[in-house]
Amino acid sequence: MGSCINVYNFVVVPKTCEHEGCNNPIWSRKTMRCKIHQNQQTPVKKKIGNNLKRTPIKKVSDKKSKRDKVYSVLRQKYLEENPICQICNSVPSTDIHHKHSGADRAKYQNDLSTWMALCRGCHTEIHKNPKWARKNGYLL
Repeated sequence: MGSCINVYNFVVVPKTCEHEGCNNPIWSRKTMRCKIHQNQQTPVKKKIGNNLKRTPIKKVSDKKSKRDKVYSVLRQKYLEENPICQICNSVPSTDIHHKHSGADRAKYQNDLSTWMALCRGCHTEIHKNPKWARKNGYLL
């Protein structure tokens, strides 16, 4: 494959034919094939770069996915066993509050001793007032 120098002294490397095994310069930009393979319908080279099929990264790891399935079952049972909010004792519970939060949350996600069944109002109050929640043992 040759190259040529244009008037601006840039090296121009012609694109090569997409026909499998051919390295001749292309004849037509429309078909991206050389003069010999211009009208042939044969397999083309696999394109490199932006045209590669990429496998997307999983949004959730397999480990977390398993933990979440277990959590889902435990959550449903816990809410059935604790139908009333554990703070106000008057409203049906709809949320599971995890006493451990932040970096510890995954470690204690399925530990029932760190859970509380709460109504939406009480759950919101805990997260709005963390000092009060820590004082009363709702956050660890």
